[in-house]
Amino acid sequence: MELFKPFPLNPTVQVGNMGTVIRFNGKLSKITTQSLGYKKVSMMVEGSVKTYYLHVVVALTWCDNPANKPEVNHKDGDKANNCAANLEWCTRGENQQHGRANGLWTKKSGRAAGFTHSQETRDRMKGAKKGWKRDMKT
Repeated sequence: MELFKPFPLNPTVQVGNMGTVIRFNGKLSKITTQSLGYKKVSMMVEGSVKTYYLHVVVALTWCDNPANKPEVNHKDGDKANNCAANLEWCTRGENQQHGRANGLWTKKSGRAAGFTHSQETRDRMKGAKKGWKRDMKT
């Protein structure tokens, strides 16, 4: 059974320990998936709409952070698993070390394992690079 607590930055929003977010009117917040696979949610905070990573919203609400660490790690490496029990606060170095140790991060590319740009993006980057080199020659 999922338990709920008020979100610290907006107590009218309820955040479940399994990653569900309920708005002030009782409706579920829309969760979107970012290009690298992270879930995002938008909500009102201090009078304006702000977008947050879902794992950060859950961690802020459910996970203690006595050492005031700045990042949130998915213990099992699954970006879609935003249950509070799967999240922990960490430093950037701890997060990268965990990713490399579990095959989730490649030092060579500096990107999440399995991440690739779309063909359209690769073509645009190639064209921009050629244009930049051509401009440098003149």
